[in-house]
Amino acid sequence: MKHLLKFFLIFLIVIVFIGCFQKQNETLANQTVNLPKLSDNEIIEYAMKDNQFKNFEGWNFSITTKKIENGKLYVEMYAYKGNWDTVQHVWFYINQKGEVEQLMIYMIYPYVKTAILINVTDEEKRKETIETALNNSKVREEIGNREFEVKEVWKYVNMFTDEETGTKVVYIQINNTNVTYAITICNENISIENTTCNKGVGWCFYEAR
Repeated sequence: MKHLLKFFLIFLIVIVFIGCFQKQNETLANQTVNLPKLSDNEIIEYAMKDNQFKNFEGWNFSITTKKIENGKLYVEMYAYKGNWDTVQHVWFYINQKGEVEQLMIYMIYPYVKTAILINVTDEEKRKETIETALNNSKVREEIGNREFEVKEVWKYVNMFTDEETGTKVVYIQINNTNVTYAITICNENISIENTTCNKGVGWCFYEAR
């Protein structure tokens, strides 16, 4: 009888332990990340859990943008290894489970050196830049009658002084195609370059991974 009682108590303890363990796991699974409170280091920690981000292990990071969009944390940063000649423009979202979504990476070529591209956020300047780019005769001739969408409006900024270099880039994509163009405005000079990925030239719009 004593052995039976002892066995029953051990069995009961095991059942209670398993129940507590499962409840703890469920609690952890249901926990959400406090996205607005994440520090730069915490953002990098979450990003490093993504397999594609493993390529940046040991790199340096400079986070330039953190903002909440549709319940997710949008992060924009520059990654570089050893020096700024290796710099890459990276952006992604972190969801409330701490998972990385829509990771996108652009290689910034060495000739850029100390200048980096950042979004033109001022609406007036953005509109003015787009109008300047699209009203150029070379640009109109290249695009023709094709319909397109303005994807990005960027400007070059000195990463150390935050001063604008005067060069801006408008990226457009021809509707219903993967054809993209970069329209570069440098002082009075305006040029347009086909940056479609399969051409392997300049900047490409990679699909979100």
